[in-house]
Amino acid sequence: MTFREDLKSKLTTRNLAILGIALIVAGNSFSWTTWNIKAHELLANVGALILVIGVLQWFFDENSR
Repeated sequence: MTFREDLKSKLTTRNLAILGIALIVAGNSFSWTTWNIKAHELLANVGALILVIGVLQWFFDENSR
């Protein structure tokens, strides 16, 4: 893996983790329900999914390659 590919992978992983944490915090900061859809829970769960994807990508890049 070249230096550029390694840097790109680390930046992508970092950005996914930051986005996931930001969505979790945003989802826990308000309460809004529309048509029986709890938007705050949906936002927090999407954030958790993105955070898990970022962690798994980091694990794969560091240990499996």
